[in-house]
Amino acid sequence: MFRTKLVTLNNTPQELSFSDVVDSHYTIIMTNTSSNKHALVGDSNVSTTNYGLRVEHDGPPIILENINFKDRFYGISEDPNTPTTVAITVIERN
Repeated sequence: MFRTKLVTLNNTPQELSFSDVVDSHYTIIMTNTSSNKHALVGDSNVSTTNYGLRVEHDGPPIILENINFKDRFYGISEDPNTPTTVAITVIERN
């Protein structure tokens, strides 16, 4: 099953994964659709100094495979005054 959503990020961590439980391991694809700001991805405490991934505004999508259904991803904009939009695609394995 495919799931998609757009998430607009600011300086408050927003969940990028789906809030309902995905029943199996899955692949998540994160694409920054903004024209000038990066998205910073991490856990629920993600910040401009504490993040795991940076999704470039002019870069390729980030693809993470074989993700456990309990894992959660959160994101913020690199600039708290400029929103950043991220397109999320989840591919569930059955």
